[in-house]
Amino acid sequence: MVASGWEWAKYRAKRQDELREFQTRTRAHAKSQIEWLLPAELLPIREKRIRFLSDKYSYLWYVNGSPKPQYFVYLLKDPNTNAVRYVGLTDDPPRRHMEHRKSKRFGTSFHMVVVAIGDEQTERQWISKCLSEGHSLLNAVTREKKQ
Repeated sequence: MVASGWEWAKYRAKRQDELREFQTRTRAHAKSQIEWLLPAELLPIREKRIRFLSDKYSYLWYVNGSPKPQYFVYLLKDPNTNAVRYVGLTDDPPRRHMEHRKSKRFGTSFHMVVVAIGDEQTERQWISKCLSEGHSLLNAVTREKKQ
């Protein structure tokens, strides 16, 4: 069976949409969507890919020549209002960006901004800072305080 021109055009458009959707789920796309707002003395940031199983990889992130991998505090912002919706901590920002997109808790449109390097204490400080600035966060910590 030969497809007519119109059927072929619809099929091609559908395939292109599927390809675009697939590309938004890749690590390269996630890396391009992250904004880094770290002080200049902490740059450059570099990643190192390591294999931990025969077909699985993990990524370690290093800051300005540091010998040990770092953890990053990040914000998820609403792209329309620029309001902070979530504060988190991760060792691999692109992976975490993809996980947030899959969860759909924030929808698929959010802006990820890496703001600091630190640990759980640094994350708590940023949560406190955002709450004091009047942002309505979706973090579990803030939900517990309201109850």
